[in-house]
Amino acid sequence: MIGGPDKVVLNSVVTLDDAERIVRLIGVGSEFIKPLELDLTNAKTSEIGAGTRIGNALRRYHSNLTVRIPPANGTTISNYIDDHWHLLETSHLGLAVAAHAHRVEAGTDDITRAFREHFSPEKPRISHTLVVVPGLHLPGTPTPEERDSFATYLISLLNKLRVPAARFDGEALDQLIELTREAVLNIRDHSTKTPLAADTAIQSYLSLSYHPPLDRVSGAVEPLRYYIRNLKRKFTRQQVTGFLEIAINDDGVGVAARQSQREAIYWAAAPTEELALLAALQRGGSVKPIAKDAIARGDPGYGFSVIAQSLRRLNGFASMRTGKYLVVCDGTRYDPMAEGFKVASGRTSSQLGYLPGTLIQALVPVIAD
Repeated sequence: MIGGPDKVVLNSVVTLDDAERIVRLIGVGSEFIKPLELDLTNAKTSEIGAGTRIGNALRRYHSNLTVRIPPANGTTISNYIDDHWHLLETSHLGLAVAAHAHRVEAGTDDITRAFREHFSPEKPRISHTLVVVPGLHLPGTPTPEERDSFATYLISLLNKLRVPAARFDGEALDQLIELTREAVLNIRDHSTKTPLAADTAIQSYLSLSYHPPLDRVSGAVEPLRYYIRNLKRKFTRQQVTGFLEIAINDDGVGVAARQSQREAIYWAAAPTEELALLAALQRGGSVKPIAKDAIARGDPGYGFSVIAQSLRRLNGFASMRTGKYLVVCDGTRYDPMAEGFKVASGRTSSQLGYLPGTLIQALVPVIAD
């Protein structure tokens, strides 16, 4: 990766380390100053989570962004997407580019309009390895308020993948539904609410994807490496046939700003943001009674606790990237200090740049019968 505050060039495989460097590079200061150019011409593919992080960072450059993608063996939008599937589609970078770029170029061709149409927030995209439901914050998208109808919808999505609902027993399937539903509710309840400016253009989506067994992961996600080691102690290589990844993402207000009701908290002196983040993660730590701009269902403030409990029962792992922090939950750990979502420490979370919104990525092992 090379670049400066007004141009970023990515080459070959885009790693999580690359993504976090970009976030630091273009996320400096409470306001951006210059237009941004993102050059993907020589990029090939993206590590899990990298494209999503870059995509969220682009939100602040909405309509002030030019993106160059690699040429394709053809001139239709399908040619571009099919030839660069892992770079644009499975990484979710294409969604963010379509939402925020004012111009998308492939070689000398301006493909902005076709690119936006392909990644329309009104059009789910389905394949046997990837299902994406965009626009979760918009009216008319699948609603998680009614659990039974949401469960039916989620099961229908899983059945499109290589990991149909039948691969999970009744208890595991219930936990998948609870985990996903709570994360989607978080987007519906918070992503576009105060203190985010009312005219802010954001993107959001639910993604389900299948991954083969993970033998190696980037050093940028040290807690994930620890989780993989724990999983290998608990299950044999033959038992873990792959992973279901559930990604729920928005590039809106973010957890700390929503909790504190102050968007400027991301530029305040440490540890102001962390304290707000920790308050939101506590059981019952809901901002809804204060903000009074979202539906309060029963006793609010237990969403993250429900997600953590589901991960424990599924032997899963989740990371949450929001603001300048990475928060993790390892469902294979049972020591009291590791219960629930915890702020990642050490190299993983040091000197992270500001990332708009809330990105939750959960990995659930698919266990052989």
